[in-house]
Amino acid sequence: MQVPGLPRLGPGTKGLLFVLIALGLVTAIATNLAKVPIFDWLVCAPDAVFRGQLWRPLTSTFLTSPVQLSHLLFSVVAVFFLAPDLERRWGTFRLVRFFIVSSLVSYALALGVAWIFRESENAILSPRTLMGPEASIAALAVAWGAANASSTIRLFFVIPVSGRAFAWISLASAILAFIYPYSPVGPIALLTGTLYGMILGAPRSEPSFLRRLYLEWRLRGMQKKKGMSALEQLKLSNRPPPLKTKGGPVLRVVRGESKPPPKDKRYLN
Repeated sequence: MQVPGLPRLGPGTKGLLFVLIALGLVTAIATNLAKVPIFDWLVCAPDAVFRGQLWRPLTSTFLTSPVQLSHLLFSVVAVFFLAPDLERRWGTFRLVRFFIVSSLVSYALALGVAWIFRESENAILSPRTLMGPEASIAALAVAWGAANASSTIRLFFVIPVSGRAFAWISLASAILAFIYPYSPVGPIALLTGTLYGMILGAPRSEPSFLRRLYLEWRLRGMQKKKGMSALEQLKLSNRPPPLKTKGGPVLRVVRGESKPPPKDKRYLN
């Protein structure tokens, strides 16, 4: 039964939630009760990945802290409220693919930086572990904000913000993670996931978040040009000036392709 006010979950969202909850409970029970190191076998440890254990970035995407329930709760709540709307717009396959690929790309970049700075003592550049779905959640957040730019969401269930503002807040949070490293996935992966969502999170029929900002900037520039004189606009656009024949209409040179002119002169422009 659908509860009023709550999103209707599609199969993709249900699948993501099931894996998050199941893996979170299994690793917590194994770590805290059974004392079985399942968590250590699945977490993304850069040294282990460099030794050939390539499954760790994928398993770590759905891994949450076995000793902090808040990590699992945050991940579940974020997916529960962000994923259903995107699944309705995109379809199940694209949602699941977007969630997994955004995380793998983010982990890959973080691991690449860790490889370059593997001798460094800096925990940001060379972390001991990378863990959690925060990179994918950040990608979902900015994608949701771009798709619902004029809608309103209550941040922390209290502060009303627009979808556009929510996307910018997500980006700001990812940047602040370099100063306050609050995310177990690491600031590099978190920022990568955010940018991935901005670039590839828009529907195919609509421009991405970053391209939309670019088009708006171009539009403002065109609106400013309206106040210029015709000569200033021609100089700015680097076009040849119009030609006017005596007693005839204004003619303009139209640059075409380097093809031989047609024999029928009526079609020349």
